[in-house]
Order: sequence, then C-alpha cells, then structure tokens
Amino acid sequence: MKEIIKSKEQVYQGKIFNVERVLVELPNGQDGIRDILRHPGAVAILAVNDHNEILMEKQYRTALDRVIFEIPAGKVDPGEEKASTAIRELEEETGFTTQNIELLGDVALAAGYSDEVISIYLAKDLVAGSDKPDDDEFLEWEFIPKDMVMELIRSNFIQDSKTICAMLYFEMRMKL
Repeated sequence: MKEIIKSKEQVYQGKIFNVERVLVELPNGQDGIRDILRHPGAVAILAVNDHNEILMEKQYRTALDRVIFEIPAGKVDPGEEKASTAIRELEEETGFTTQNIELLGDVALAAGYSDEVISIYLAKDLVAGSDKPDDDEFLEWEFIPKDMVMELIRSNFIQDSKTICAMLYFEMRMKL
C-alpha cells in the first residue's frame, strides 16, 4: 500500500504553510500526483477550571466566513517545544497561565492533503492574567460547563475538529 516518492516541488510558500507537489509511484506501478500542505504543527489547549468548565473562544474564521466556538490553539514556532507552545498560546489568547499541562493526544487534521498534526493539551490549575493577542487576532473567551460544550457538539453548533477531538480525549480520560 506504500507510495514511493519520486520527486517533490514546492509550488507555494506562505506565512503559515507551504504546498508541495509530489510525484509518487503508486502500489500498482503507475505514477500519481499529490499536492501536500506542509505545516509546522500546532497545539490546542483544553483549559479546565476548578468548576469543570471549559475555556472556549469565539473567533471569526475567514475561511468559513463566520464566527466559530473553539478551544485556544496556535502554531508551533521553529525550535519550540509543543508544551511550551501550549502554555504560550493559552496566555497570549486568554491571559491564563498554568504549570499543570499534559498531552491528551495528537490529531492529524486532513491526512489526505496535509501533514499538519495538532497536539492537544489539558491545562488545569489556571491562573488569571492579561492576554497578549497577536496584532491580527480578535477573539472573546468564556468558561462554559463541560456538559454544555458536549451538547453544543451534539447539536452541531460546535464543528471545530480540534475542539471535538479534545472533548473526546477528555471524556475518555475521565472514564479511566
């Protein structure tokens, strides 16, 4: 089932990701073309307060042309450890800090055309502070009871994949 890479060509270089056109030899010996979005990786943070409420953000997403509900997240900078990225992004976007952070799991967002993997972290023992959003970042945050977040997922109001996966990881962890 393995495809053998014969050649690669970068066809787009952007601020957040690059695109490669890859010529592969398919398992049947024929050639195939794969356009692959190359991404440095990202983290998402499921921040839970002492009342078992989830820290959720409202943010306009241009690609969807609407405001969505999601957990905090961000791109890993070159040379940065993912746990450090999670702590940094949580503080930048919400002002909360923590030293109690653990990896819940990884999610391949769109394996058919992208190598982006989001590492999902659980953050507890939150300490309030001041947010420091990026210049192009406009968002609002609020704590929502865990059961309400699950209902928003069930009702299809929350469609963000990293948030849905984070809640699944969290629910499975709670049952262990």
